[in-house]
Amino acid sequence: MNISSNTIYTEKITPSKKYKYAACIIFILVIITYSLFIVKKDALHVDEVLSFVISTYNSYGFEKNFDEGVLYSSDALKKHLFGYDDSIYDTINDIVSLRENNRDSPHTNFYYSLLRLSLIGSQFSGIDTLMIRAGILNICISIITFLLLYKLSLVIFTTDTARITCLILAFFSPAAIANVLFYRPYQLQTLFFVISIFLFYTITNKINNTTAKIENNAHTIISYSFIISLIILTGYFSLLYIFIFFISLIYFVYKKYKMVKNNSIHKCHNDTFYIYYLSKIFSWTDIISRIRIFI
Repeated sequence: MNISSNTIYTEKITPSKKYKYAACIIFILVIITYSLFIVKKDALHVDEVLSFVISTYNSYGFEKNFDEGVLYSSDALKKHLFGYDDSIYDTINDIVSLRENNRDSPHTNFYYSLLRLSLIGSQFSGIDTLMIRAGILNICISIITFLLLYKLSLVIFTTDTARITCLILAFFSPAAIANVLFYRPYQLQTLFFVISIFLFYTITNKINNTTAKIENNAHTIISYSFIISLIILTGYFSLLYIFIFFISLIYFVYKKYKMVKNNSIHKCHNDTFYIYYLSKIFSWTDIISRIRIFI
């Protein structure tokens, strides 16, 4: 479907039985494949080590050096680097500390907070505990991504072959498997990239809907702004496609305005339409900046 067309997708698309069965099989294979890879994982990259040190808000190996002349056992070293309290109170305390200063300025506290939450109820017994918990977190994120991409594929593709190919490439490519196995924010960024496409498609359809009433929907503006804020919080890489989407929306609004202006007699309505949608877009940016202060 051409998202810049004059029509809007309004009818509910019912997936064929072929696509439903294929998607179920792909989903099961994704869970099995990711689980097997995570169970076989036996080492951590230095960046993954930092993820756990930062999320548990430990100082050794990050801000604090080990004492010279002291012989540490391997278990003592692991406890100093990765040890944590599994209580809810300690978890909340760590998350609050991450909110105030996550000690990793290029990245936000979003992923680190989720990683810390994934450790609730587990007793630290070694690196295996951390890897299994982080792996489960990434699998959960992948499940949400799969469900969203499944719904998105129904509206952006017109054939079952294209939809099935989309799911296979998105979840069985080497890059997709590597993201699941790498305990950094990249799997979370993948999820919110899909969400951003869904959001962009929805907003574009609203702009293209010539029958929509011009009304101030504060709930919609706040919801969109909150989602965009979370997208930005996944990492600085997201700023690039958020900027591209923002410029594209302005272009679609202008194009819609020109079309309505050429087809309508009432110029006042045209100007109102143009000003309304531009004001909505810019109001999102204002609310985003306000939400970001508190997250």
